[in-house]
Amino acid sequence: MKETYETEKYVIEYSEKDKEYIEEILVTLDNKSKEIMNFFKLEKLSSKVKIVIWDSIEGYKNNILPYLEEIDSEYKEWMIADTMDGNINMLPIRLVNNTDYNITGFSDTIRHEFVHICHRQARKERNVKFCHSDTWFWEVLATNLGNIYPEEIMPIETTIDKLEKDFDNVDGNYDIAYTIGQYLFENYEKDYIYELAIDNDKLEKKGSILFDNAKEWSRNKTRSK
Repeated sequence: MKETYETEKYVIEYSEKDKEYIEEILVTLDNKSKEIMNFFKLEKLSSKVKIVIWDSIEGYKNNILPYLEEIDSEYKEWMIADTMDGNINMLPIRLVNNTDYNITGFSDTIRHEFVHICHRQARKERNVKFCHSDTWFWEVLATNLGNIYPEEIMPIETTIDKLEKDFDNVDGNYDIAYTIGQYLFENYEKDYIYELAIDNDKLEKKGSILFDNAKEWSRNKTRSK
């Protein structure tokens, strides 16, 4: 049976088994939420953020499947969090099949998903289909604004076409997204990156060029090490 914890900003649903996460969730979001919202020029969110800590993998899977079907995608075992239904859905640490996943990873993940929530509100979008073609750029922002990311910059070896058409199946996809973000935030003003985030036409026009530049930048960065 699920418990509910509600604050001025959040509604958290959780199992008694995962009660220990509640304080961590609030600290995690309070420490980063203002910075994330400022990037997206949001003074406040339109409603309280609902956070669901699922009590079973099956329940989490069944919740996400209809949205994956909408975008002709499929459930994968590495999926542990999403915002496809407009809420932050999370698997607790105890259900994640990764011995390295701990409270630090859990905190990174919830900040990551909070970026997606803010991005959706900045774009005033509700349907999951809206973000599928530019998934790669959503992950560029989430890995740089939300995660306290442990990975190093890596040389980008894929193509923009593969990222746009099949992000979930690109090797090192999130590392690539993080690297592209590092390039963007080092070389462009935040206002310009924000414009790309909310204007899909602008992203379509500039995305390929920015990707190629990030690819060259990443190779130069890693070559010098």
